[in-house]
Amino acid sequence: MVIKGVGIMALHGSSNRSSNRLNVARFVQDNAERERTREFKDPVSAFTKFSAQACTMLERLNAKADAAKASIAKATERKSSGELDDSTYYAETVAARMLLSMQASLKAIYLYAQGTKDIFAVRRVGVVADKLAAVSEELLMESHYPQNESLKGTLIEQAVKMAKDAHSDAIQSLQGVHDALGVRMPEFPEPPHSPVQGTAA
Repeated sequence: MVIKGVGIMALHGSSNRSSNRLNVARFVQDNAERERTREFKDPVSAFTKFSAQACTMLERLNAKADAAKASIAKATERKSSGELDDSTYYAETVAARMLLSMQASLKAIYLYAQGTKDIFAVRRVGVVADKLAAVSEELLMESHYPQNESLKGTLIEQAVKMAKDAHSDAIQSLQGVHDALGVRMPEFPEPPHSPVQGTAA
C-alpha cells in the first residue's frame, strides 16, 4: 500500500500549523512587495532574463501536466474496473486536476505579462511553476486504498490536503499578480459528486 506524504499530524499541532501558515503568508506578502518595488538599471535586459527563466519553468511544468493527464487516465481505468469508488477516484485525481488548471492560468499570466513587460509577474510565474513542478511527483503518486473505511478515509483526507496546500501556496505566491493582469485563478477542484448538504436539488 502506497501512502502519500509523511503521515497525519496530531490534532494538538493544528494551532501551530495555523500560526506557521500565517507567518509564511506574511513573509510571502512582504517578499512580493519588495520584489514589486525593486528597480532595475536595465529593465529591458531584466525582463528578457526573467521571462526566459519563467519560460523554462513553464516548460518543466508542461511535462508534469502530461504526467497529470496520464494519472487521470489511469485513475479512470481503475474506477471503471471497480477498484476505485467516487471518493477514492476524487482523491486520486484532485491533484492532477489542480495542476492542470494552475498550468493553464500560469500560461495566461505569462502571456499577459509579455504584453505589458511586467518583470514582477514573469518572475512570480517562474517561481510558482517551479514550485508546482517540484511537488508534482509526490502529488501524483498512485495510492491503493484498504477496505478499512477509517484508514481509507484518512488516506483520502491526506491526499486532498496535500493538493489543497500546494494550491493555496501557489495562489499565495501570485498575490498582486493575477488580479493586476485580470487573470482569474482556478478554484480548488471539488468532488464531481459532492455529498449533498440539506435537501437535494
